[in-house]
Order: sequence, then C-alpha cells, then structure tokens
Amino acid sequence: MYQLLAAFVWSSNVRAAPFAYIPNRSAHTVSVFDTATNAVVGNPIPVGQHPTGVAVSRDGKRVYVTNQLDNTVSIIDTATQTALGSPLQVGGQPFGVAVHPAGTYVYVANNGSGTVSVIDTQTQTILGESLPVGRAPTGVVVHPAGAYVYVTNSADDTVSIIDTATHTVQDRRIQVGRGPFGIAVHPDGRHLYVANRMDDTVSVIATATHEIVGQPIPVQNRPFGITVHPTGSYVYVANNASRSVSVIGTTSRTEIGSPIPVVEAPAGIAVHPDGSQIYVVQMRDSVAVIDAQTNLLQDATIQVENVPIALGQFIGPAVRVPNR
Repeated sequence: MYQLLAAFVWSSNVRAAPFAYIPNRSAHTVSVFDTATNAVVGNPIPVGQHPTGVAVSRDGKRVYVTNQLDNTVSIIDTATQTALGSPLQVGGQPFGVAVHPAGTYVYVANNGSGTVSVIDTQTQTILGESLPVGRAPTGVVVHPAGAYVYVTNSADDTVSIIDTATHTVQDRRIQVGRGPFGIAVHPDGRHLYVANRMDDTVSVIATATHEIVGQPIPVQNRPFGITVHPTGSYVYVANNASRSVSVIGTTSRTEIGSPIPVVEAPAGIAVHPDGSQIYVVQMRDSVAVIDAQTNLLQDATIQVENVPIALGQFIGPAVRVPNR
C-alpha cells in the first residue's frame, strides 16, 4: 500500500491524516473513511433520506450532506462523528453543496426547485429566500477567493453565477455542454472545469471573464464527478458509464494517456490534500483508490454501504491531534 507522507510535528500536537465522508444514498447513512489506512472506521452515521452531495468545511469541523428525498441538509460534527440536531429544510431535491472558504456560508443546489439555499453557519439556519438559478441545478463550487459561487444547471446546459457579497444571482448564465453535472475550480481560481454528462466532455471557463476557454475536452461516457489536483496540474473526471477516470492536463487542456479503469459506476471523486491519492466513489457500494503519481489503481473494492455517490469535496483537511 502506498505510504502517506509523514505527519508534521507541531509544538504540542501532530498532523493526522484526514477522513473522507461518503454518503450512502440507499442506506441513508454516511460512511467515515480513514485515508491513513484506506479503511472505513466506526459505524455509518445516520442522516436524511437519499444523501447525495457532501462538503467538508475548511477547518474540518463540520460536514454538510444533502438529503434528496426529504429536502434537507444534515450537519455532521467531526469531533463526535454524529449528526447535529435535526436536518435543515432546504429546497426541492438538494444535490450539490459547497462551503464558503471563510466558513461563513454553505450553498446548496436544489435540483427539484431550481434554486440555491444559503445556510448561515453561525446560526445553522437558512439565510433569507432561496436564490433562483437555472433548471435542475446540480453541482456547486465556491471560488477560492470567496467572491462567487458557480452552479451547474443540468437541464438548460448553463452555469449560474452568484455574488457572495450580496447573495444575488447574475442575469447572465455561462453556456457549457449538454447536461453539466460536477464542477471544480483550479486552486489558483483562474479556471472552472465542468463535467458535461450528456455529451461526454469537459468545459473550461475563465473566471476573470466568465467566458469559455477553447473547445470542450472529450472524455469518456457520462462524466459525473470532477476534481483538480492540489498542485493544479491535473483534472480528474469520473466517467460513470464507462467505469473509468480521465486525467486532463490543465496546461494542454487535453486528456493524458488512457483513462484509468475502475470497477463500477464511478460517481464522486476527490484528491487527498497531499496529492498522493485519488479517491473514487463507486455506486456499487465501494471506494477505489488510485496512486496519483503513477495513475495506477491500488484498490478497487473498499466496501462502504448501498449506492454511494458523494458529489462534492468529500475529503476533509488534515487535523491536529495531541501528541502521545
């Protein structure tokens, strides 16, 4: 098994490997996955009905999970690995979710109602009215500088832009490919990457102009989740129907090498914060691990629960724990 980087020693504590949080759609739970051992730990955490989207706060203290069937968001306290209180009611069929870099707000794409709900993290309540975006909003990401939120509208082939200072939606939407689903942002904030599920491509958007850059990049069948390596060098795309992961060079904007085969229906995808491994959530109840240096599959059948999806950033940061 690929060895993770050694923990950094601080004055009175050490840096521990982060956990991943995997929503199990049909089991109505979240599995907790230790990236140091690549194994599930503890019992699955009960949440709402049909959990789908997930986002971990930058400080690693909270995990936000969208529950599609009961129109709620569950909040998990990572210190106790339990859900806090009752889930928050949001719009219809919430899907993607993202946390503002400052940790002040959480943005939820309500697929069934064509809106975005904003959660105030200080009060854990919904802020004002839901924001109208396009049809069937699905993926959501916040710019690293925190100024804008971007939302894929899977039924009208656009990306909506929300101004976080005023929590208003810009009139203009960015036209992308057919059926945009997952969305990710480059660490330097200059580009967005959109997985177009219905035409098997990835669109690249320049955030300075909100214009499309070049031609859509072909990938394999039904791209679903998408993520960027922490160095910014590569984009990884989970191709749901072709059971593979495409690797795109961010400089060349082309697919690099052959797609990496996985086992079953990849959906969510995220990279370890140290860049060493890529984690792929497979809808047939498992997680696959890919070595990011060699692009070779290390393990394809780490079991979680029923129909995991995990759209969003499901891996938290490394956390500090006391020295022993």
